[in-house]
Amino acid sequence: MNTSFFKLTKIAGIIMACGVALPAQASDYIFSTGNYYQGAIGDQIGSGYDIFAVTGLSNIGMDFLPALQTPVVIGNYAFTVGGNCYSCSLTPNYTADILMTIGAQSQHVLLGYSWASTGPTDSLFSSTPAAPVSFLVDPTHLVTVTGLSFGTVSSSGGTVNGNLTATFEVTPVPEADTYAMMLAGLGLVGFMARRRTRAAV
Repeated sequence: MNTSFFKLTKIAGIIMACGVALPAQASDYIFSTGNYYQGAIGDQIGSGYDIFAVTGLSNIGMDFLPALQTPVVIGNYAFTVGGNCYSCSLTPNYTADILMTIGAQSQHVLLGYSWASTGPTDSLFSSTPAAPVSFLVDPTHLVTVTGLSFGTVSSSGGTVNGNLTATFEVTPVPEADTYAMMLAGLGLVGFMARRRTRAAV
């Protein structure tokens, strides 16, 4: 192989590698989540119960390291059960609409759940996590929120409390000059390949 071609190919590779690589430094973001309330869940006896409520968090600062998934508490839930209903047969479905704000961006995170009763015990089920939601928090970082779910919550009376957790994943987004360096490297390789082909003819 031509020595100069080999050297330029190595240089082009270094240019592209430098363009793609971004420092894995922690980034600080402020996030908040809104409240949610649903009463008279599965109510067939006119009691106004059961109740599912989410209390959001405000102005929480977190450090996220790019390319690492970080579990985060995004709110607190309360499931309040009223009187027992041995004749309740409905299994209604609901959607918890939770407004999430990261930096200056706000989006709705939609968590589906269902209700069922065995008489002495009422339960909520969120077997399918909410769909991923992404936030471009700055020109070089994309934060994706996944895995929001509370599993199964059951109560025979009174209130059960717990945390809502989700996974935050920060992905570096190459800037425009990064793509320019990548294209320059590819162009250099292509140019030298054409020169080498012509020289061999």
